[in-house]
Amino acid sequence: GDKRSILNEQYKEFLEAAIEEEPWISISDLAQKLVNQFLNIQ
Repeated sequence: GDKRSILNEQYKEFLEAAIEEEPWISISDLAQKLVNQFLNIQ
């Protein structure tokens, strides 16, 4: 598949894991986690 679908899969898995870890997490915290994750990959 193309890079976008691979990235989407990774983000989906990451977000699902984050929500499982902290079901009460806020959307802004989730977004922050996603940004941090993305920056760490670079």
